[in-house]
Amino acid sequence: MKRRIPAFLAAAAVLFSMLLMALPVSAERNNEDLISNVGLYCEENFFTPETVNELNKRIQDTSRNIDMYVAVLIYDKNGNGLEDDTVISKARSKYIELFEPNTTENADGAMLVLNMSTKFIHVLTSGMGEMYFYNGSDDPRSETMVENLKPYLRSGDNVGAVKRFCSDLEYFYAKGLPKDSYTYNKGNGKYQYMQDGKIVTADKLPFGYGVNFKAAVGVSLVVGALVALIALAIIKSRYKLKKSLDPSNYISNKETNFYENNDIFLRTHTTKVRIDSDSGGGGGGGSSSSFGGHSFGGSSGHW
Repeated sequence: MKRRIPAFLAAAAVLFSMLLMALPVSAERNNEDLISNVGLYCEENFFTPETVNELNKRIQDTSRNIDMYVAVLIYDKNGNGLEDDTVISKARSKYIELFEPNTTENADGAMLVLNMSTKFIHVLTSGMGEMYFYNGSDDPRSETMVENLKPYLRSGDNVGAVKRFCSDLEYFYAKGLPKDSYTYNKGNGKYQYMQDGKIVTADKLPFGYGVNFKAAVGVSLVVGALVALIALAIIKSRYKLKKSLDPSNYISNKETNFYENNDIFLRTHTTKVRIDSDSGGGGGGGSSSSFGGHSFGGSSGHW
């Protein structure tokens, strides 16, 4: 009994950690003074004053609904000739100016960036926004958001594009955090992942993080069942009784000679086991990058 206690405690610890990760996690706008910066930023006369007011209200409502900072930054003539990387850098600087001034902490939020002159889209994410609007290969939410905007922008419906961005933010926030989401920053070699409702930055992921225990157990049960069935079939075939022939088949009216032959066979059995060298966790994590001491994620594209 004493030997079983450590195994029981280990299993209980795993289950407890899984329950913690399943708990809802809230984002927050830490600095209330910066909430007034939530809104639309575009060149003069790009939208009518009435449309600007309408979109500002929609963006502010979204920010309140998801409890994150939200902004939309649009370049028109001022974006002419700007490289995509330059636009991203300018957007990060703007986000820091609006929501992360005088601090290196990452403010939870997202920003839509449009360069109308080069038809470039960038969805920028920060803090909890990197987790909710994940860009991991197993659940590419920010990439999906970029794709959702393209039909609106191609048809010239810029107002519809901003509203769709807000709707997608609310949709993915309501959907909850992607399971075992994490980001990896190639620049500093750091991982970011969720633990006890907070984002943790570390040199590596915790043991078992991203492993789908349900799937692993399910696969093990299926494989075990198949092995058992195959073994049963082999044993059954070896010991299956064959139907005896009629005794008259062995009776001869002529002289019968009996011969005895003994054959001895040496049989060998070889078992092959594949050793899997891949010890990785779940689906691919998201990517992030550093900028001025801050971390940003997101996705980009052209329409």
